[in-house]
Amino acid sequence: MLLEHDRLHASRNDAAIETLLYAPNTGPLKKTNPDLAVAAAIEAFSRNAFMVVVGGKQMIALDDVAVISARTDVVFIKLLRLKGG
Repeated sequence: MLLEHDRLHASRNDAAIETLLYAPNTGPLKKTNPDLAVAAAIEAFSRNAFMVVVGGKQMIALDDVAVISARTDVVFIKLLRLKGG
């Protein structure tokens, strides 16, 4: 998680364009404290704000174990509340 935070906030001179995360429609990125970013992500996962699926298996808890290789798909799904019923 810290690696992704650092890659996201790297200047274009420090990282190749291919290594930067694609974040459409987010506007300019603000510098954040990496420890606060990790804490916010853990808190969001704990309250089911997003799901993580690794190799087709949903991670239910923070201590779930997954074997990841270069070909493993890792998917983050942001969950939104729908208005109405």
